[in-house]
Amino acid sequence: MEEMGEFTVGEPPGIFTRAIESELLAGRIDIAVHSLKDLPLAQPAGLTIAAVPPRAEPREMLVIAAGSYSPGRMPLALESSAVVGTSSPRRRAQIIDLRADIKAKPLRGNLPTRLQKVRAGEYDAALVAAAGLERLTIDRTGLNYLLLDPRLFTPAPGQGALALEMRCDDPRLAIIRSAVNDSATEICVLVERRLLAMFGGGCALPVGALVRRSGGNYIMNGFYVDSASVRRAEVVAEQPEDGLINLYAQLRPSE
Repeated sequence: MEEMGEFTVGEPPGIFTRAIESELLAGRIDIAVHSLKDLPLAQPAGLTIAAVPPRAEPREMLVIAAGSYSPGRMPLALESSAVVGTSSPRRRAQIIDLRADIKAKPLRGNLPTRLQKVRAGEYDAALVAAAGLERLTIDRTGLNYLLLDPRLFTPAPGQGALALEMRCDDPRLAIIRSAVNDSATEICVLVERRLLAMFGGGCALPVGALVRRSGGNYIMNGFYVDSASVRRAEVVAEQPEDGLINLYAQLRPSE
């Protein structure tokens, strides 16, 4: 699925991931390729993430109908009362915090379906992962695209990254890892997933995280919301562990 929490009505979160993992455990397939942000933190016994390839664009993209684009109304370039499609709690929370004058409305379906609903005027805009637009050949005519600054609109942990999952006892695991794994991407996405775990994990949890390597430092952006407040933080650290601890300290609810 393109976004955690955006499933067809009646389908529990993780149903497709678990179905693929069942095939993997049964030996009917040898490698599963997942969108990392859709992969639960806890994996079934006997399976492991064998490799994380180089990451695609991790940021969020706001797709805006031609008649709804208002570049003078930043952030989000939308007029008051605009309707933005998303079923992600994390995205809804950030929309409301940034622009209380616009409305978040549930939007489901695959990426082409969502874009078509914006083009047809059912929504003024939709929030999607930019990586999905990179990877798919989709008709983009009649729409405007706004790539969002992660300091203002933080993506899901692991967004833009893929995960290759294999059986732990597969003798080819080390070969696949050596050929495919990108260590720099792996370090960043594992820190993001650890932040999610520190808040309790789960696809319905409104936690955002993005970690990037810049020169000799890690730039870490985080987002968390609870009933008391909305929190955003940016941390720059030489070591990912130090940065993670600092980021969590700035985002966690007050005792």
